Amino acid sequence: MSAAEFEPAEVPAWRWIATPSGNLRWSEWEGDCAVYHRPSGKTHFVNAATRILIGRILSAPCDAAAAADALAHIQGVEPDDAFRTHVWGLLVRLEELGLVERT
Repeated sequence: MSAAEFEPAEVPAWRWIATPSGNLRWSEWEGDCAVYHRPSGKTHFVNAATRILIGRILSAPCDAAAAADALAHIQGVEPDDAFRTHVWGLLVRLEELGLVERT
């Protein structure tokens, strides 16, 4: 299921939480970030927003709108429907990678 398939008003009310921290090993340097996912044995390069989502915002379950609003607040931007839809798509992709889990 792709984020492109949904309009903002149609985005499912799913909730996500970061995978248990013991499953992830983080490396950060000069603004870049990589996360090693122990269960899959894969390393993923992520941007700062993704690091914030996994490391801070999704420490407790929340839906895409709440995650987008929290991320926008941290980044000092105003969230709109396009931003919220983008974050929803990001959460779907992070779930596919095993970095977040749907509750």
